[in-house]
Amino acid sequence: MTRWLVLLFLTFASATGWAQSGQGSESTTRAWNSSSAAEQTLVRASRHWNEINTKFRVELDAVKRLKDAPKSWRRDRELRGKIADADALGRQLETASADVRRATEQLAAARRTLIAA
Repeated sequence: MTRWLVLLFLTFASATGWAQSGQGSESTTRAWNSSSAAEQTLVRASRHWNEINTKFRVELDAVKRLKDAPKSWRRDRELRGKIADADALGRQLETASADVRRATEQLAAARRTLIAA
């Protein structure tokens, strides 16, 4: 009788352990996929930020060149246009920086979840 109880106990214990390990691997897979998606989002956001930053630096250089040029009506008109363009790019750069910051935070959260899983 004791043999049957031990055998029955071991059967249920191993079945429970097997079921729990399956759930653990599923949550690990979900956490891994979430982490990978967050990494891709961060890469896209960083690439977008770099593109805008490059354009912004070009505009700032153009503004500096125009400011150093001799005064004229044409220069003032071009300078106002370049300053407006640089201002618009600056606002886009702020938005892109916020996107990168948000993506970095999401990646950190996804990695914490992955470590916990």
